[in-house]
Amino acid sequence: MVICCEQAARGVSRRVRKFWRSRLRRIGSLRQLVLTGRRLFDPHTRALVRIEQDAPGMLMQPSGTTYAERYPEIFAFLAAQLAELPRPNILSYGCSSGEEVFALRRALPHARLTGIDINPRAIARAQRRLAAQDDSAMAFELCTDPAGLAQESYDAVLCMAVMRHGGLQAERPPRCDGILSFARAEAFAAGVAALVRPGGLLALWHVHFRFGDMAAAAGFEPVLRLPERAEANQPLYGPGDVRLDGASFSEAVWRRL
Repeated sequence: MVICCEQAARGVSRRVRKFWRSRLRRIGSLRQLVLTGRRLFDPHTRALVRIEQDAPGMLMQPSGTTYAERYPEIFAFLAAQLAELPRPNILSYGCSSGEEVFALRRALPHARLTGIDINPRAIARAQRRLAAQDDSAMAFELCTDPAGLAQESYDAVLCMAVMRHGGLQAERPPRCDGILSFARAEAFAAGVAALVRPGGLLALWHVHFRFGDMAAAAGFEPVLRLPERAEANQPLYGPGDVRLDGASFSEAVWRRL
């Protein structure tokens, strides 16, 4: 009787595993169908595909999702730190269609603001919105590589939700190098960090890689920490491209030494 029960349990277990494998394969097929449909019919997705073809290795975050007041604590901190500068020069790296930059204008009415992004459709949308306003101290520019910008020229650089990838968030693989490697993220972060003037600020948040694990962090010190739970749902990956289960971080803004 015991043997029969064990055999029955194993049979049920096999049927359950078979059921879920078939469902997962169906979900995977559906996901591929959705992605193919987006590549064919969605202008934003088609633009990203062209970017991947024309500038391989430069596109990190394939999603341009954004909204204005996404990081109020960071915006308020930057405003307080830069309040005494008559015209702080601020760069929003990976600004998408500009919502972050327009939110920064409300927090820093006296600043010179520049938003850059690799997506020409997103920049064109931001420029159209700017054209309807009277703000000569704000600009949006197309940029594919931080190496093309003047180093040590910004009082603050924001790079929010850029060093990440939707595939890492959705799939949470044990290794990241099949989607976005640590080395690639580190090289990108070094280029962005070089844009900050000595004493200036670098804001990095909503990421899959900790700046503190990177070589460029040796030239910076953390000056704003946010509650770790704010990033608790973001899988983190370290220098070995391995997922850091149970790891977290709180450093959101760094000052260049």
